[in-house]
Amino acid sequence: MRANFLLSFSTIILVSLLLFSPVYGQNPNYGIVGCGNNCDWGQLIQLGQNIIGYLVLIAGSLAAISFAYAGWLYLTSGGDPSKVTKAKDIFVKVAIGLIVVLCAWLIVHEVLKLLGVNQNYSLIKTS
Repeated sequence: MRANFLLSFSTIILVSLLLFSPVYGQNPNYGIVGCGNNCDWGQLIQLGQNIIGYLVLIAGSLAAISFAYAGWLYLTSGGDPSKVTKAKDIFVKVAIGLIVVLCAWLIVHEVLKLLGVNQNYSLIKTS
């Protein structure tokens, strides 16, 4: 039973990452950096920012799935103290992990801002 759950969960995560990840095709000027063959220091910084942004999005998605799983455990516990404790532990651990990821992103963002790197970078895209 547990092996089937892990296989199903892993398949859902893999399919989600493949479906929702950006597809850039063969154009060398449009990718995770978009510098073609003439990359310099600025594009290296942009690459780091893009990778951090994607990792934060993936962490947020995994946190949402983990919160849903913990909620499911909590709702189906039927008053069993061990299941309630397990669900609460998952909630706490996922919340701490998400806070750590977001704090790490904030630290990197602020350090880059202090260094004068492109100020247009943000996890929240505004028009």
